[in-house]
Amino acid sequence: MKYLSHVRKECPWGCGVEESQEHFLVDCSVSNSLYEGVLKVLGIYNICANDYAERAYRIIHRKHRYNQETVFIILSVIQYHLWSIRCMKTFGKDNQSIDQTIRKILREI
Repeated sequence: MKYLSHVRKECPWGCGVEESQEHFLVDCSVSNSLYEGVLKVLGIYNICANDYAERAYRIIHRKHRYNQETVFIILSVIQYHLWSIRCMKTFGKDNQSIDQTIRKILREI
């Protein structure tokens, strides 16, 4: 993301840091809230907690109650919606709350 040509390079949610893939997927409080909110409702604990590789590649080696393919799909849907709300925020289209996004994700999966 930091190599894209755009005017605003800071995190669109006001974290006050330059947006990077690491920040977008791991360090951003909005990203963390979205992942934690969805995974908590699904009863999936101890995955994707500040782990760039797990969030970026969606391959989890820790124990959880779902099979690997299911977790991959769940994390892909979370990442899709995270990118979607980031773009909406960046371009001023919509300001969807995290709770609304979590509910939308849970309806889809």
